[in-house]
Amino acid sequence: MGILTDFIIADPGDAPAICLTQKHWEKWPTLQLKNADNSVLAALAEAFGDHAEAKAIEAATAILHQCGDNGPWIFMVPANLVRRIVALPPQERSALVDRWAKQQEMILGGWSRDDVDRLFSALHTWALRAKENNKPLLLWMRA
Repeated sequence: MGILTDFIIADPGDAPAICLTQKHWEKWPTLQLKNADNSVLAALAEAFGDHAEAKAIEAATAILHQCGDNGPWIFMVPANLVRRIVALPPQERSALVDRWAKQQEMILGGWSRDDVDRLFSALHTWALRAKENNKPLLLWMRA
């Protein structure tokens, strides 16, 4: 079945409402993905070379709200990671995607290099949109 994951452009204070609503995508801009959980984001931070941020993401220290034992959970995507995604020069994208695809989490999750490239493209577009709206990115997850 996998983990349902959405990247939402919203204020952190909206986390409880996002968590409780059945159709958060109707109220907040939402990028719906599957299996792009906090471990996948930690692997991206690791690919950028930020080991401390990767550990913090993996440890779920950025959780904003949780509605129950089975979720959903709302995480803050670290602003530093969003800035790195937005600022990555196009000529460095391929090397980053290669490093990300080689992370253990991505290999164990069955992510191909092409999957990782598409995921980065989607996250890059969404991070740009969040920046344009002067809002953070939140990660919604449900098991």
